[in-house]
Amino acid sequence: MVDLYYKTGRPGTANALLGMVGANLVFQLLVVYSKCHSIKKNKWRTMLFEVLSIVTFSKPGVDAYRVASGAETAEGSTMDPLGEMVYTKGGELVFEAVPGLVLQLVAALNAKENTISVYYVIGDYGLYFAYLVARRDLVFFIPMPTAASYATSTVFRAMFKVITDFTGSPIFRLPMFCGGSYYAFCLASSQASVFAAVYAYINYATPPEGVELIAASTLWAGASLLAGAWLCAFLFFALRIAVPKYRYTMWSLTSGRQCVQDYFLRGESDEAKFYTFGCNLLLWESDIGNEVNAWTRANWARWSEEKPAWFKPEQVPDQFIPAAELEQLGHDRKRRGSAAGSIRESFREKDEN
Repeated sequence: MVDLYYKTGRPGTANALLGMVGANLVFQLLVVYSKCHSIKKNKWRTMLFEVLSIVTFSKPGVDAYRVASGAETAEGSTMDPLGEMVYTKGGELVFEAVPGLVLQLVAALNAKENTISVYYVIGDYGLYFAYLVARRDLVFFIPMPTAASYATSTVFRAMFKVITDFTGSPIFRLPMFCGGSYYAFCLASSQASVFAAVYAYINYATPPEGVELIAASTLWAGASLLAGAWLCAFLFFALRIAVPKYRYTMWSLTSGRQCVQDYFLRGESDEAKFYTFGCNLLLWESDIGNEVNAWTRANWARWSEEKPAWFKPEQVPDQFIPAAELEQLGHDRKRRGSAAGSIRESFREKDEN
């Protein structure tokens, strides 16, 4: 299609498609970094292989093979093979498939740019990110350094919204993704946008010479029929398919931050509480860090002696480990957190050497 657009004198459309492919590749690289940055063994060799699979466009096949063969998750990796495939396929949908489809439909219809659409997109995404910031819920749960957390989380959050808008997939109602309240809002606004599009078409569309506009009555009837069918399907899912005790998750106000902290605050066992360390520090340290610190220091000796399967010291940031135990672990640990923390650790090691 890119070659066809160049040959038919539409370089702008061709360049836009190439840009979408490029954006998808960049997102795949972000996923690889998110997955590999804390791997303990052969980190750079693993990352190099992943990057080569991306730039050679073989990543989908690699991911599918790993999932089908039951490949194990590398020590320190933040994603298992299935989770990685979900993110990479989601990125392909958001950055290439959906926008590419829209662009080619516009090109096929020979439509002109409409500033109303631009304003709608800016307002829609502006409201979404304002909502996340107001709830202190922008950061995604995957543990990463501070700067990478904000950069990657912004991309992930936009990706979740696009998928929710275009597919309505119920998985994105979960607090770690869009959250129930915003998921419900997305579903409702997506249906309302159909009627807005009909209104815009009737009042602002300028068809090519010799082409007649679709009758307003036909458009309003079609939009109403589609919205009614969607409502029936949604109610059937909510009332007849969804497990009753989980229905509330489709409109719940629980944020990703609250969900992460609940692993510790509502956890009924040490194993359940320990899962907090598998999540981004930015989501919980400022709120419950003191409580987590007291808990780990009170139980660390017992865990070290009993060695339960869930006890993974490499997941625990240095500031939550008793000083004596930290000394025994050695200085080869990498401090999680901000770049400043890593610099302080480097200077401390130089002084000791």
